Amino acid sequence: MVRSFCKTICAHLAFALVLLVAVAPVGAGVLDGLGTVGSGNAGPGATLFPDLMHTERGLYFGPSNSFALGVVGADAGEVLAPGNQVDQMVALATSGDVTLAILTLGDNDYIDVAEEIGDGTIAGAALLALHQEVATNIATAVNAVRAAGAKVVLGGFANFTDSPAAAAIKADPVMRARLLNALDDGNKLVADFATAEGIPFIDFFNLGKDVYDNGSVQIGGVDLILEGYDTDPHYFFEDPFHAGILVRAAIANFYLDAINKGYGTNLPLLSDLEILALGGLENEYVGETLADTYDFEVYVQVPEPSSFALAALSVVAMLAAGRRAARGRRCREAASV
Repeated sequence: MVRSFCKTICAHLAFALVLLVAVAPVGAGVLDGLGTVGSGNAGPGATLFPDLMHTERGLYFGPSNSFALGVVGADAGEVLAPGNQVDQMVALATSGDVTLAILTLGDNDYIDVAEEIGDGTIAGAALLALHQEVATNIATAVNAVRAAGAKVVLGGFANFTDSPAAAAIKADPVMRARLLNALDDGNKLVADFATAEGIPFIDFFNLGKDVYDNGSVQIGGVDLILEGYDTDPHYFFEDPFHAGILVRAAIANFYLDAINKGYGTNLPLLSDLEILALGGLENEYVGETLADTYDFEVYVQVPEPSSFALAALSVVAMLAAGRRAARGRRCREAASV
């Protein structure tokens, strides 16, 4: 009887431990090789966030960062074309070269039709179809990469409504509202997908919207210039579409934070002083101010452990309690003999 009970306990414990292994944080192994899929967040020749994550934190994106496949202007449909970014990333994940892929998709799908969304030409059923097409393409890309064995961090849409490139739309309150609402709805679909799949998600849309709604952002106590664009690192934008070096470094920080929270790593984030130094502004440093205003907890969304995982933890706890109770009974029985 006791032997049978012990076998049952051991079997249940083994099963519960298998469940826990399946849901436990991956840890350092996830950092063996990183890659990116999607659009670049800067113009040609600029230092992109994978470059910063490599040079400042030593993360490996392949020889000469060749696993960073993101290309300026790529949309969620293009990356799925045969032989394009998703196929390339699947091959890298299958071979074990890439263990973690960062996907940032969707912005360019909306940029291409921003004017039509703003003036109401694309609305109603047509706009809903766009949302569904983009979300489906993103889900297809993510699922393909995960099926090949890589972990994923997913970046949300950028709020390009306030970019210099969209100045004409921004100047018209009705057009701006239409475009903002469209991006918000599309971004929510992607965020919901990430939550359902247990994927770390960075809400860049609401981060960018909050910056412009607040009318200010400081890094190291240095105010960035939100209006217009210039290669001067004090500017938020360095050209009509792309953020400057300080903002790109902040973007890298959000990816580092998402990797830490999603996969149990302990990568140190860039300090405001380090970020300013990348733009040659270290002498203007006052203190650490960025995280005080824009809380990473708000914009980096990592789903809570699933009910499946919590059930496994409960099983382990109950079985451990059962084993302690059984040992106690045996000790009492032995003492009474």
